[in-house]
Amino acid sequence: MTANLTASARYRLDRLRVRHLRLLEIVAQHGSLGAAARELGISQPAVTLLLRELEQVFEAILVERDARGARLTPQGRSAVERLAIAMSILGQAMEAAQAPGTIPTLRVGCVQIAGFTALPGALSRLLADGTLAYTRIQEGESQGLLQALGAGELDCAVAWLDESIAAAVDLDRYSIEPLWSGRMGVFAAASHPLTRRRQVSVQQLAQWPWVVPNPGSRTHAAFQRLFLNGGMAAPRPRLVCSSVHSGAHIVANGAFLGIAPDSLVARYRDALSLRMLRGDAMQLAPTRLSFFALKEAAAFEPVARFREALREAAA
Repeated sequence: MTANLTASARYRLDRLRVRHLRLLEIVAQHGSLGAAARELGISQPAVTLLLRELEQVFEAILVERDARGARLTPQGRSAVERLAIAMSILGQAMEAAQAPGTIPTLRVGCVQIAGFTALPGALSRLLADGTLAYTRIQEGESQGLLQALGAGELDCAVAWLDESIAAAVDLDRYSIEPLWSGRMGVFAAASHPLTRRRQVSVQQLAQWPWVVPNPGSRTHAAFQRLFLNGGMAAPRPRLVCSSVHSGAHIVANGAFLGIAPDSLVARYRDALSLRMLRGDAMQLAPTRLSFFALKEAAAFEPVARFREALREAAA
């Protein structure tokens, strides 16, 4: 990681200790050099010296001080975002050294849909090859997963990529590879009256109870867009359910309507007797699932192997 630094920069970097790295994090949390001194167990003059040394290494002013305390400059905020990743990796290394083989070595974040598309196939390939790392899988919404990835809490993520993600996340920090795409669709139980219609309008959709995922999710946004594209506000969902799997079962056993990626409906079509509804209003935008890793961690061997297995499983 330091190969691109000059000899002078590498020398300055070698002078840093862990407490230098923790200093910015503490100032960001507490807004005070005095609080940093107490937490690090050193005097305030020693903290001031630490800050001076850190700013010399980074060649930037990282902390502003005034009568109200201390706060990070824009350069300091940028630095602490990256240092959070370094501190997280350092913590993992310590745990791995103390208990080798007993903790996850690959932390994967994924949206729920990935759990029944390419993810199982990728894990099976790695297991069969004998290259599956100790792995922890965390499900969540795309934005939250990418924020966790950016903070060093995950090693990689399988998440949606669309304009809302691009607006909320600094995509320049990530290595991104498209995996597969599909479409959102409205579905109902096979016995539902709307499944017999060739053209279902948004006005008709609004007359039935809905089960949708949590607000803020990609699927909830598609639910809102479905009605806005038809020139009306979305009805208030009768049921909000964070699990797409539970939502599918609920739709299968009543008069509810649901919205989900077409791959989920296809998976449950026969087992739960689900059907996609038809009509011009159901022509929703494509959904694209992508693999994300921080650029500086994309070559980490477990991440690279996992990405390749996903690529093969999605082909």
